[in-house]
This record gives sequence, C-alpha cells and structure tokens, in this order.
Amino acid sequence: MVASWRGRDAVFSVGSVTLTVRRGSVDGRSIARALFDGPDADVLSLLLDLAEDCAFAIPTLSWANEIWGDGPLAAPTLGSHVADANAGTRFVAAAGGAVEVLGGCLDAFVGGDEDPEHVHRMRVAIRRVRAAIATVSSNNADVAATDDGLKTWAKALGPARDWDVFALETLPPILEAFPKNRPMVRLAKAVADTRSGENAALRTALRDPFYRQTMLRLAWLCGATAWLPTPTDSDEADTAGRRILPRRWKKLAAVLRIADELDTVGLHEMRLRAKRARYTMELFRSLGSAKDADRAIQRLTRLQDRLGAYNDLDTAARLLSAFGTRHGHARGVVLGFLAARALTMRPEIVRSSRKLRKAHKFWV
Repeated sequence: MVASWRGRDAVFSVGSVTLTVRRGSVDGRSIARALFDGPDADVLSLLLDLAEDCAFAIPTLSWANEIWGDGPLAAPTLGSHVADANAGTRFVAAAGGAVEVLGGCLDAFVGGDEDPEHVHRMRVAIRRVRAAIATVSSNNADVAATDDGLKTWAKALGPARDWDVFALETLPPILEAFPKNRPMVRLAKAVADTRSGENAALRTALRDPFYRQTMLRLAWLCGATAWLPTPTDSDEADTAGRRILPRRWKKLAAVLRIADELDTVGLHEMRLRAKRARYTMELFRSLGSAKDADRAIQRLTRLQDRLGAYNDLDTAARLLSAFGTRHGHARGVVLGFLAARALTMRPEIVRSSRKLRKAHKFWV
C-alpha cells in the first residue's frame, strides 16, 4: 500500500455542477482537493466565481507524490509530441506545461520568494502558450478571453523583469570596473531600490483574482476539449503547421535580409518576430527531420539570445531616464559602456542572421 486515506468528502450541488471537497490526511499529513463535475461551461463559470475569494491552485502532484515528496508530475513541453498529434493535442500539451509553471511561480512570487526566475519563467511560459493558442483555429470566446488574460499578465510582468535584468545582469559588470566609485555606488543603490519597489508593486498586483482566474481558464481549456477544432483527417496537424510556419518565417526572413541596415527599432521588431518563429518551430518540429529542425531552432535561438542582449542594453538606457537629472556622472559612465557594447554586438547579430537564413526549412 502506497498511502492510506482517512477523511471525508463534502458534496455540494451548485446548479448543474457537483462540487466534491475532499479533506483529510494520508499517513498523518493533511491534504485537500476540490473536484468539479458537470457541463464544461458551468464548471468554468463556478471556478471563476470561487476564484474571486479562494486562492485555487492546480494540482501538479498525485496524492502519493505529495505525501512522499517524489516531485511534480511530468509536464509535457512544446517539443514532446508524437508526429501524428493534431493541433489541439499539441496545444493541450503546451498549455499543461504552462499551467504548472504559472501556478508554481505565481504562488512562490506572491508568497514572498525573491528569486527573479519566477517572473522570468512566467513570461516565457506565457509567450510559449500564446504561440500555441495562435496555432489553433478557433473563434471560441473562452479561448479569446484566455489569450487576452495572458497578454495582460505578460504586460504586468514587464517592468519588474526589466529592472531585474538591469540590476542583476547589465549593471554588475560595469560596477566591477569601478568598485569604489561613489557615484556608481549611489546609482547601484538607487537601481536596487527601484527594482525592489517594482517587484513589490507586481507582487501586490498579482494578488488580484484576475491572474488566478486566467490560469484557471487555461487549465480548463486543457480539460474541456469540446471547444477544440475537430481534425478533418490524420494530416490536420501537418496542415496547420505548414500553414503557420511559412507565414512566421516569411515575416522573419524579411528583416533577416536587411539585418545590417536595421536601427534599434528595427532590431526590436526582429526580436519579436524571432520569438514567434522559434516557439512555432518548437511546436511543429516533428514536421521534418529532427536534425534539420534542431539546427534551425538552434540558430534561431542563438540569434534570439543576441537580440535579447542588445535589447537589454536599449532597455537599460531607457530605465536610466527614470532618475531624471540625478546620478548624472554615473549615468554617463553606464551609457558609455552600453553604447560601446552595442557597437560590438551589431556584427554578431548580422552574422547570426546570415547563418539562420541558410538553415534548411524543415517544414517544407
């Protein structure tokens, strides 16, 4: 016997939904679960209502795993799909992984955990699952509401993440060059204080039920599969991938060809197109040979990393403007370093763009 259950169930009828609240203990440890049974739309409506007052979390552990500390259940990732999975199955796999990340990071961050990776992982999970949503042809209102909620969530995370990157990644190498420079020390303290304030504001904002409701909507879409488009044949996923990937690639290729001519705004647009193309490639990597897909994604990832680093420099310059005329000497030093680093990064971006253009289009 793995675990011995002792407890009782409380069963409620809420309209057409049966709600079972299971409370008790397994081998002396307290556990609780809420189980919902009923029509999909009614279950979602009840979940959203209850989430106004209750901090629901989506279980990622079986009871036995929770008791024995075996770790979370395995969550599928964007690349872990069988070749004949339809677009809906691929979406559910991507969304399931996102629900686990969003739930765990939301609870940890709101609970006071200072690890900056929580904000970063939430942003990445949202980007990936929104890329998956875009591959599912559906005019369903619940899908649209979930996508809008995720977009709002990502926007809320932006300022805190920008200050995290500036304070923890961009600024430290510059400070090392001026270890005892008082103006630089004062600037570093001002940046740290601002970062702390942004994280505190985000922590307060994420306590709003809206964000947990958005996560519940996404979890509901994983289980309420009636909304998914019905595959017309076994090649439905291939059809979707070969329809979407060429569009994403065409938009990216248009800026890859003129990488050496792009200004900061153009490079920012390239970065956005690269993200969309990469996540879509990962979702449909089984359309071609694994070798070709891996090589294309690897080259795209390298370009995306360099564009991200360049964007961090531009973001840092923008964040410094928040201090107005204060810290003038230190801001000048930092801006000089950023400008010099940007000049060295431009050739790297151009080289990565050229290599990516030569990558085999594995989906053709």
